[in-house]
Amino acid sequence: AIREFLDVWGFVAVRECLGTAECEDTLADCFKYLEDEAWRRGGDTEAAVGGVRRGDSRTWESGCGWPSGMAQSEGIIGEHIAWTRRSLVNRMNPALYRVFSALLGESDLLVSHDRYGFFRPAATHPERATYRNLHFDCNPWTKFNVPVDNAKARTSQQDARPVDAAPYADEGDFIREGNYAETAGLQAMINLIDNRSEDGGFHCVPQFHKRVAAWAAQHPELGGSFASDATFCPFFWEPSPGSKGEDAIADASGLSAEAQRVPLRRGVLLVW
Repeated sequence: AIREFLDVWGFVAVRECLGTAECEDTLADCFKYLEDEAWRRGGDTEAAVGGVRRGDSRTWESGCGWPSGMAQSEGIIGEHIAWTRRSLVNRMNPALYRVFSALLGESDLLVSHDRYGFFRPAATHPERATYRNLHFDCNPWTKFNVPVDNAKARTSQQDARPVDAAPYADEGDFIREGNYAETAGLQAMINLIDNRSEDGGFHCVPQFHKRVAAWAAQHPELGGSFASDATFCPFFWEPSPGSKGEDAIADASGLSAEAQRVPLRRGVLLVW
């Protein structure tokens, strides 16, 4: 049933992937991760203020404790994978395994790892708002062999990769494989608190998976904005506070008008 729904709509929600206690434990781990600043690595460019505390929302403000970079702009904590015990236990959850085994038709799964996401309440604190964007965690023009002129493409440190580098020598390789034509291209997240339709959060374009190749072919000028091996191709709603410089790639295709919110209960797994 979940495979049929995914085939039709391009996303599917699976309830009760994590129980209440597991969600609370994961949320506590997310705060501990923030408080310990364990997400930092040498050379990390995300300038720290430090001192985030779960029980003191004053430390959630930019400049008063909350980290800069992606934690502010996109609600993603740090540039690197979360390797905490709780995050690994969640990744090996039997319910997750059953879902992906069913969707991929495989029993032997090699899984990637990702990061924690945290959106600060922004209704009365508009300065906390994250960027509003639709994005691909791959380059669809590369994936579907659409020729583009990307001589002046947006590039990032994440895209730089020696051609002769060993596969999976870097954690980013799990994301880069999304550019390969033969990959299934499934992603997922586990929701830790009830997320209502009026809250911020996940958006997608239902059934877009059925026409993404044609869409990419229709918009080669947008594809020229990204390096062929790019693993993050964003398009911003206009106006979008904070989107500027090389990252301000407007959604000239009008795709964001088709985006819909997907509200979720606590513990629900969303696959798209």
